[in-house]
Amino acid sequence: MDKIYGINTPLLALTTKRSAGNGEFLDLLPLIDWCQRVGLKVIQLLPLNDSGLDPSPYNALSSVALNPIYISLHALIDHRLSHYNTTSRVDYRRLYPLKEEMLLAYADKQKHNHPHFQNFLKEHPWSLEYGHFKDPAAAESHAFIQLLAHEQLNQVKAYAEQRGVQLMGDIPILISRDSHDVRDHPAIFDRDLAVGTPPDIYAADGQAWEFPLLDWDAMADRNYAWWAQRLKVAENYYHYFRIDHAVGFYRFWAYPQGEKASTGRFIPQDPTNWVAHGERNLQGILAYTHMIPIAEDLGDDVPLDVKQSLLDQRIHLNKVIRWESVPPSDYPHLSLATVSTHDTETLRQWWTNHPEEAHTYCHLMNRPYTPTPPLFDLLRDSNQSASHLTINLFQETLTLLPAYHFPNPDDERINIPGTLSPTNWIFRYKQPLEHITADSKLAALFLSGQA
Repeated sequence: MDKIYGINTPLLALTTKRSAGNGEFLDLLPLIDWCQRVGLKVIQLLPLNDSGLDPSPYNALSSVALNPIYISLHALIDHRLSHYNTTSRVDYRRLYPLKEEMLLAYADKQKHNHPHFQNFLKEHPWSLEYGHFKDPAAAESHAFIQLLAHEQLNQVKAYAEQRGVQLMGDIPILISRDSHDVRDHPAIFDRDLAVGTPPDIYAADGQAWEFPLLDWDAMADRNYAWWAQRLKVAENYYHYFRIDHAVGFYRFWAYPQGEKASTGRFIPQDPTNWVAHGERNLQGILAYTHMIPIAEDLGDDVPLDVKQSLLDQRIHLNKVIRWESVPPSDYPHLSLATVSTHDTETLRQWWTNHPEEAHTYCHLMNRPYTPTPPLFDLLRDSNQSASHLTINLFQETLTLLPAYHFPNPDDERINIPGTLSPTNWIFRYKQPLEHITADSKLAALFLSGQA
């Protein structure tokens, strides 16, 4: 397999002159053109499912419905929301209800005239289920909004394929306790238990995520129908998909709902059963898709036999260079190398805030430590890794040039896990996409292999 390079971006963070306050589906079209020009083959995105008023894409209200905030309004109506493009962070909680109201009004007028709406309802019966969850009195209108989202994102995928660019989606393993999935399919969730992480040096009580526990046995008894639906819908839009919290297919840390995570236990409890349990579940769901899976296998608590099991199943691992104990040149080919993730500090933050880890990395790479973050060197390390894929956060390269550089490195961060920070998930690039794609210096960084 030839080496493949790409970028990782939150769709929300993009802005064009046609945007209505945040990045939207059709804003990906000029980004795809630019990726083709500079030799990038993959655009990795965060989850795009509807999360309501919560900007966290990992707290979805539906495992299949797309977030209406991403629908390109300019293709439908005169939205008059362009002034929201200038806020330093995306004003998500204001934009979501504004856009949904506009889309509902549009749906009420257009749903009976659309030639494909009835077929969409037949082919995607979940859309009415979701619509009734949103508002029983407007169920068809909400389902019609899903048709609009489907058409736009499907258009993006087709456009990408024409230009030799592929899209990587992200499918969270867990779903909100308040989702329509949990309400309408209670038999495959154990709502008495919640999923989190066990106590460690970073969290004495563990992490309480509050998501209901997936009942893998109940899912297996139903031939993984819930997963089949998720993957079949996602395949309309993506070529690759990130398997969020891949270790959860093997075992979950579960605790009684409402209690501390420290009161929990692993399920299954017997570690000798984990590999067989995980392989049963992964093979059960992967049979339903042609998308290429990328496992999010990060964390000190992921057992080595789980990582080996993933490789044995031809599933790519995830390698964040700051956390690995071997040089990037020694990574398994079946992996994705990166310098950071949406949940980590950016390179500038990490190098400055954790000099002891930076020293360790320099020792690993047999190079001298410098207090100034060697951003070009770190990006080159990931690019020259043995991994099949190298995909870095777009802002890690943008910060190399003054026009995109935030004076405060904290402003580059997407999310701080375990916090309710008002800036989580609403990151916006400093410049609009028109500026980015016209920048010859930025293009040269990618064409020369420096970024």
